[in-house]
Amino acid sequence: ATDVGRALGQLAMPTSLEEAEALGDARQALVGLGDLALACPAGSRDNKRFLVWIEEVVDRVRNTPVGRSLLLPGGWCTRLGGHPLVYAVRRHHGHYALAVTNCGDGLEYHPIVADPLLDGFRYAHTVVLDDVDPGTLMDASTWALLYRPLIFPAPGKKQSEHIYAKVLPFLNKRPLMASAYHERGGVGGGGPGSAAARDPNDSGTPNEPFGGGDDRVAPLTAKARGGDASCARL
Repeated sequence: ATDVGRALGQLAMPTSLEEAEALGDARQALVGLGDLALACPAGSRDNKRFLVWIEEVVDRVRNTPVGRSLLLPGGWCTRLGGHPLVYAVRRHHGHYALAVTNCGDGLEYHPIVADPLLDGFRYAHTVVLDDVDPGTLMDASTWALLYRPLIFPAPGKKQSEHIYAKVLPFLNKRPLMASAYHERGGVGGGGPGSAAARDPNDSGTPNEPFGGGDDRVAPLTAKARGGDASCARL
């Protein structure tokens, strides 16, 4: 991540002011992600180093300007290895959004979406939790809970369950699938009570706090089995 971020800073190509700002933001986020990942005491079981590192995470969250995003390393450790996640924190006026990106173990906790390129269904790699109270993400205990599986090795299923079934729903006080459905334009998405509707000056849209995509299906849509994209065989 650090190398990619530095490479973005060395691009020799004409860009508009908006493009230059976007590249600068991406570069800063990737370099910060790499630095935090290198300093993380993953699998160490070292409480002292863990607390020092958590303080750095909280400080970066607190100092993220409105309208900007912060990339953070995540995941869990097991006795034989582990699995990485990437967290993206975006600050809005009066609230935060947290995106969780996963490309492997633990995807069973993510919603299933239609993929025209595959002519079938797949798990969405990213889930966005909107309406996270600033006090929650500025509390070191929140991050200690979220990062405990990364510092203290345990069986993978137990670690993923801790993150997805216990900590993430706590952040915005709603079930994880409710967050996924809200983000993809489900019931209540973008209505008068949504965060973006309350804040017309924010750059985020009601259903896409991070820019989002075009996947707009219910998260519990049946997954194709045996190559049957029609889902006739479940």
